[in-house]
Amino acid sequence: MPIVRYTKGFSFAVAMAQECNFAHFAPLQQAARTMLTTPRPCLTLPPRPFPPGFLLEYLTHSHKTEPLMYPLAKAGKTLWCGLWAFLTLGFFVVTCRKNGCLMTIFSTLVITFALLAGGVWSPNTEQAAGYFGFFCGSSAIYAAFAFLYKIELGYSLPGVRPVAYL
Repeated sequence: MPIVRYTKGFSFAVAMAQECNFAHFAPLQQAARTMLTTPRPCLTLPPRPFPPGFLLEYLTHSHKTEPLMYPLAKAGKTLWCGLWAFLTLGFFVVTCRKNGCLMTIFSTLVITFALLAGGVWSPNTEQAAGYFGFFCGSSAIYAAFAFLYKIELGYSLPGVRPVAYL
Protein backbone atom coordinates (compact mmCIF):
# COMPACT_ATOMS: atom_id res chain seq x y z
CA MET A 1 0.00 0.00 0.00
CA PRO A 2 1.49 3.38 -0.96
CA ILE A 3 2.18 6.13 1.58
CA VAL A 4 -0.57 8.71 1.55
CA ARG A 5 0.48 12.35 1.84
CA TYR A 6 -2.11 14.81 3.04
CA THR A 7 -2.39 18.24 1.53
CA LYS A 8 -4.63 21.06 2.59
CA GLY A 9 -8.21 20.60 1.40
CA PHE A 10 -7.96 16.86 0.59
CA SER A 11 -9.65 14.16 2.60
CA PHE A 12 -8.33 10.67 3.24
CA ALA A 13 -10.63 9.18 0.59
CA VAL A 14 -9.43 11.65 -2.06
CA ALA A 15 -5.80 10.92 -1.21
CA MET A 16 -6.40 7.15 -1.41
CA ALA A 17 -8.18 7.54 -4.74
CA GLN A 18 -5.28 9.52 -6.17
CA GLU A 19 -2.57 7.13 -4.89
CA CYS A 20 -4.18 3.76 -5.70
CA ASN A 21 -5.63 4.37 -9.19
CA PHE A 22 -8.01 1.45 -8.85
CA ALA A 23 -10.83 1.33 -11.38
CA HIS A 24 -13.53 1.41 -8.70
CA PHE A 25 -12.03 4.68 -7.33
CA ALA A 26 -12.55 6.52 -10.62
CA PRO A 27 -16.04 7.83 -9.71
CA LEU A 28 -14.69 8.96 -6.34
CA GLN A 29 -11.75 10.71 -8.03
CA GLN A 30 -14.10 12.51 -10.41
CA ALA A 31 -16.45 13.56 -7.61
CA ALA A 32 -13.52 14.84 -5.55
CA ARG A 33 -12.13 16.85 -8.48
CA THR A 34 -15.54 18.36 -9.14
CA MET A 35 -16.07 19.19 -5.50
CA LEU A 36 -12.65 20.81 -5.11
CA THR A 37 -12.72 22.82 -8.35
CA THR A 38 -16.34 24.04 -8.28
CA PRO A 39 -16.55 27.50 -6.72
CA ARG A 40 -18.97 27.72 -3.82
CA PRO A 41 -20.78 30.87 -2.72
CA CYS A 42 -19.24 32.48 0.31
CA LEU A 43 -21.55 32.77 3.31
CA THR A 44 -21.46 36.09 5.10
CA LEU A 45 -23.23 36.88 8.32
CA PRO A 46 -25.11 40.14 8.73
CA PRO A 47 -23.40 42.63 11.03
CA ARG A 48 -24.47 42.39 14.66
CA PRO A 49 -25.49 45.48 16.58
CA PHE A 50 -22.85 46.77 18.98
CA PRO A 51 -23.46 47.62 22.63
CA PRO A 52 -23.36 51.41 23.16
CA GLY A 53 -19.79 51.51 24.50
CA PHE A 54 -18.39 49.59 21.54
CA LEU A 55 -20.38 51.67 19.09
CA LEU A 56 -18.89 54.86 20.51
CA GLU A 57 -15.41 53.34 20.29
CA TYR A 58 -16.07 52.34 16.68
CA LEU A 59 -17.36 55.78 15.74
CA THR A 60 -14.44 57.48 17.48
CA HIS A 61 -11.82 55.56 15.50
CA SER A 62 -13.49 54.97 12.15
CA HIS A 63 -15.31 58.23 11.34
CA LYS A 64 -12.57 60.81 11.87
CA THR A 65 -13.13 62.23 8.40
CA GLU A 66 -16.79 63.04 8.96
CA PRO A 67 -16.92 66.45 10.64
CA LEU A 68 -20.31 65.91 12.30
CA MET A 69 -19.94 62.39 13.70
CA TYR A 70 -16.45 62.60 15.20
CA PRO A 71 -17.07 65.31 17.86
CA LEU A 72 -20.41 63.74 18.79
CA ALA A 73 -18.80 60.35 19.21
CA LYS A 74 -16.04 61.84 21.34
CA ALA A 75 -18.57 63.65 23.51
CA GLY A 76 -20.62 60.47 23.81
CA LYS A 77 -17.58 58.44 24.86
CA THR A 78 -16.72 61.12 27.42
CA LEU A 79 -20.23 60.92 28.87
CA TRP A 80 -20.10 57.12 28.86
CA CYS A 81 -16.81 57.01 30.81
CA GLY A 82 -18.08 59.76 33.11
CA LEU A 83 -21.18 57.71 33.85
CA TRP A 84 -19.02 54.73 34.78
CA ALA A 85 -16.89 56.98 37.01
CA PHE A 86 -20.05 58.14 38.79
CA LEU A 87 -21.25 54.55 39.21
CA THR A 88 -17.94 53.37 40.67
CA LEU A 89 -17.90 56.42 42.96
CA GLY A 90 -21.16 55.16 44.42
CA PHE A 91 -19.58 51.73 44.92
CA PHE A 92 -16.54 53.35 46.54
CA VAL A 93 -18.75 55.05 49.14
CA VAL A 94 -20.14 51.65 50.12
CA THR A 95 -16.64 50.11 50.37
CA CYS A 96 -15.64 52.69 53.01
CA ARG A 97 -17.32 50.33 55.50
CA LYS A 98 -15.70 47.13 54.18
CA ASN A 99 -11.88 46.91 53.98
CA GLY A 100 -8.79 48.57 52.55
CA CYS A 101 -8.47 46.27 49.54
CA LEU A 102 -11.90 47.12 48.17
CA MET A 103 -11.40 50.80 48.96
CA THR A 104 -8.16 50.78 46.94
CA ILE A 105 -9.77 48.99 44.00
CA PHE A 106 -12.79 51.26 43.73
CA SER A 107 -10.93 54.51 44.40
CA THR A 108 -8.44 53.79 41.61
CA LEU A 109 -11.30 52.66 39.38
CA VAL A 110 -13.05 56.02 39.88
CA ILE A 111 -9.82 57.81 38.97
CA THR A 112 -9.30 55.53 35.96
CA PHE A 113 -12.76 56.22 34.53
CA ALA A 114 -12.45 59.95 35.16
CA LEU A 115 -9.11 59.98 33.35
CA LEU A 116 -10.57 57.89 30.52
CA ALA A 117 -13.34 60.46 30.13
CA GLY A 118 -10.69 63.15 29.73
CA GLY A 119 -8.47 60.85 27.68
CA VAL A 120 -10.86 61.10 24.76
CA TRP A 121 -9.62 64.65 24.29
CA SER A 122 -5.96 64.30 25.43
CA PRO A 123 -3.57 61.40 24.73
CA ASN A 124 -1.51 62.14 27.87
CA THR A 125 -4.59 61.81 30.05
CA GLU A 126 -5.44 58.52 28.37
CA GLN A 127 -1.94 57.25 29.11
CA ALA A 128 -2.32 58.22 32.76
CA ALA A 129 -5.62 56.33 32.79
CA GLY A 130 -3.75 53.26 31.57
CA TYR A 131 -1.31 53.47 34.47
CA PHE A 132 -4.11 53.87 37.01
CA GLY A 133 -6.03 51.03 35.37
CA PHE A 134 -2.99 48.78 35.64
CA PHE A 135 -2.63 49.65 39.32
CA CYS A 136 -6.35 48.99 39.83
CA GLY A 137 -6.08 45.56 38.19
CA SER A 138 -2.99 44.72 40.24
CA SER A 139 -4.85 45.74 43.40
CA ALA A 140 -7.75 43.49 42.45
CA ILE A 141 -5.41 40.53 41.98
CA TYR A 142 -3.81 41.22 45.36
CA ALA A 143 -7.26 41.47 46.98
CA ALA A 144 -8.26 38.12 45.48
CA PHE A 145 -5.17 36.47 46.95
CA ALA A 146 -5.64 38.25 50.28
CA PHE A 147 -9.25 37.10 50.59
CA LEU A 148 -8.35 33.52 49.58
CA TYR A 149 -5.55 33.36 52.10
CA LYS A 150 -7.84 34.67 54.83
CA ILE A 151 -10.69 32.28 54.08
CA GLU A 152 -8.77 29.12 53.16
CA LEU A 153 -5.53 29.35 55.17
CA GLY A 154 -6.42 31.68 57.99
CA TYR A 155 -3.62 34.16 57.17
CA SER A 156 -4.59 37.80 57.29
CA LEU A 157 -2.65 39.88 54.74
CA PRO A 158 -2.57 43.70 54.95
CA GLY A 159 -5.75 45.39 53.72
CA VAL A 160 -8.22 42.64 54.65
CA ARG A 161 -9.03 43.90 58.14
CA PRO A 162 -12.53 45.47 58.28
CA VAL A 163 -12.73 49.24 58.58
CA ALA A 164 -15.63 51.58 59.27
CA TYR A 165 -14.86 55.06 57.97
CA LEU A 166 -18.52 55.90 57.37
